[in-house]
Amino acid sequence: MKKYLLLIPFIFILAACGGEEEAPTPPLTEEGCPYCVIQAAEIVGDYVSIPYVGDIWTTTWAADGRVYAAFGDATGMTKCFPTLILDEPDEFDGDYIEVAPGLYTVEDKNNEYCEVFGCEEPLPLCQYTPAGLLSLSGEPPDFELCDGPDQCVVSRHIPYGNYDVFVNSDKPSSILAVNGRFYMPMHYPPGDAEVGYIAYSDDNGRTWTQIPDSPWRDDSPFQVLMFFNMGQNYELNEDGYIYGLGIADELPNNNRRQQVYLTRVPLPDGGGYDPVLDYAAYEYFTGLDENGAPLWSGEPDTAVPLDNLETIAQGAAIYHEGAGQYLFLSGFLEQDGTGALFAAPNPWGPWYKVSDLPAGYIAGAITKGATADSFYFTAAGGGSVTYNLNVGQIKLQLDKSKR
Repeated sequence: MKKYLLLIPFIFILAACGGEEEAPTPPLTEEGCPYCVIQAAEIVGDYVSIPYVGDIWTTTWAADGRVYAAFGDATGMTKCFPTLILDEPDEFDGDYIEVAPGLYTVEDKNNEYCEVFGCEEPLPLCQYTPAGLLSLSGEPPDFELCDGPDQCVVSRHIPYGNYDVFVNSDKPSSILAVNGRFYMPMHYPPGDAEVGYIAYSDDNGRTWTQIPDSPWRDDSPFQVLMFFNMGQNYELNEDGYIYGLGIADELPNNNRRQQVYLTRVPLPDGGGYDPVLDYAAYEYFTGLDENGAPLWSGEPDTAVPLDNLETIAQGAAIYHEGAGQYLFLSGFLEQDGTGALFAAPNPWGPWYKVSDLPAGYIAGAITKGATADSFYFTAAGGGSVTYNLNVGQIKLQLDKSKR
């Protein structure tokens, strides 16, 4: 089943070319870095493998207590083979052998689906999608599996809800739940993105609406926009803004390091107008004034990159209450697949690299289940993990005297 290899995003096959020099990291000393609350970080324990196939797995913790996880390029399900069109032959189906009505097996079990859940028994078919959403109950890392024909899948083919999604293979950049509305920055095509935009849902992710006329195109550093999640339902936020980190590409074809930019937009005030859905309401970080306060502009072209913050691929941004720090988790900082955790006391910085981490995948972060000195994260299809939802834990070494 060689075509299954096409489902694994090319981001996991890194070119053997030299990367840019690493951004300097401030020394982690009282004198050199008084704001470095997090002294070190490490992945602890084993990954918990949840057999829902897919990658990206960017998450948000909604008001209903569930974690909603957006995925790409798969089914988001377990114990079934992917098909593009249910009940009709398509390009995936040629390798399937029907052994009973609606049940199939494969001759070549060397594929990422069989690697995740095994293919010893005949399995049904299920819908493949470039962009879908799961609703997960329970506590991380042991999320509960779902029964029913769609298992935990809430929606597919986001934001269109139909086969239009295959025109550009739109992908989720991040997801954020605030007061009953879900926001999902998206981008297309995968890899070297050309356009980024906002989609939203008012029914817990079942249906989505795309906001047209996005300015984030033509190599804009906001084509892949990673909103900060701040606790459940964004309730840890205190200043009334949604912040997002931006890069130009999900993963550039030349695997170059990308500088990271910052934008913010006001939260809706409860009236009919939602500034998050108004591209003109976004402000872009342009530097610091003489007092160290952030400066903002309404023009994305005037944005400047954040110091000491880089990544090769899309990552995840959260606020960690225990550390009192904003975090950015990159699963690709080096050509060899090494990732890193970055932290800062404010979204605009000063940013510092906490630790390198073994990775090799697009990393997601989970705010639910975070402790005073740890948080959970997601991984799929690279490094040591298979092409499905894997949940790991990162432990933080804190110096709270610097808070």
